[in-house]
Amino acid sequence: MTLLPRPQPAMTWYYLTEGQPKGPIEVAELERLFQFGAVRLGTLIWRQGMSGWTSFAEAFQRAAVKCSLCKQLVPQEPIIRYGAMTICPDCKESFFGQIREGLAPDLKAVYGGFWIRFGAYMIDMVILFFLRVPLQIAWQIYSFSLVARVNRGIAYPGIFPFGTNQTFWIVYGLYVLLIFLISFAYYVFFVGKYGATPGKMALKLRIVRSDRSKVSYWRAAARYFAQALTDFTIYLGYIMAAFDSEKRALHDYICDTRVVKRDA
Repeated sequence: MTLLPRPQPAMTWYYLTEGQPKGPIEVAELERLFQFGAVRLGTLIWRQGMSGWTSFAEAFQRAAVKCSLCKQLVPQEPIIRYGAMTICPDCKESFFGQIREGLAPDLKAVYGGFWIRFGAYMIDMVILFFLRVPLQIAWQIYSFSLVARVNRGIAYPGIFPFGTNQTFWIVYGLYVLLIFLISFAYYVFFVGKYGATPGKMALKLRIVRSDRSKVSYWRAAARYFAQALTDFTIYLGYIMAAFDSEKRALHDYICDTRVVKRDA
C-alpha cells in the first residue's frame, strides 16, 4: 500500500510515477506535466484533504475511457470503437495489424479444442505422406536393387548383408535426414509465415503467442521440437489440451503459444 506523503500547504499535489510519489507541485505545474505526457489521465494524484489517491481524470473531471488493450485511461475524442471494444491511438497500429493477420484480439476465449486440433494434425500427416512419396519410392528402389544384387551373389554376401555395407548406412542416414527436413521445413515455414499449417488453415485454426502476437520462425522451430517431446509422452501431452482452460498441449506450455479459431 502506498503511503500518503506528509501534508503540505493546501492546493499542492503529489502524483505517482513508477509506484513512487512525486511532489509537492502546484496545479499549474501538474497541468504542464499533463500537457507533456508525464502525467496521464490514469495517473494517481493526491492532495491534503483527500481520503486517498485518485486518477487525474477523476480529480479534474476530464472525460476518459479505458482502452480495451492497454487498460489505460485515454481521452474520449481520439478513441476508436471496434464492436464493444475501445482502442486508444497507441494500440491502434498493433490492433489493426492483428486484424490484417486474420485474428482480432477479442477472440481471446475461443480456443481450438482437442478434437479439432487432432483433425488438423491428421490432415497435415496426409499432406506430409504425399510430400515424402518421391523420397520413399527412391529409397525402396535402392533397397530392392541392393537385395537383388545380394541374392545374385554380386555383392555383400553374409547373413546380415546390409550390416556389412557402409554405403547402405550412409544412404539410409541421408534418407532419414531428408524425411526429417521435409517435416521440419513444412512446419516452420507455414507456422512462421502464416501462423498455421495447412491442416490448421483448413479447419480455420491459428497458432499465436499468449499476447495474441504472431509466432516467429524461431518460435515455430522451437515448437516443432517441443511437439516431438510431446510425442514421447505417449500422447499424454496432447490429451492434456482436453482438460486445460485454454486448450494448451504440452508444447504450448513450453513455447507460450495458443491455438485459436480464426472464424470466431
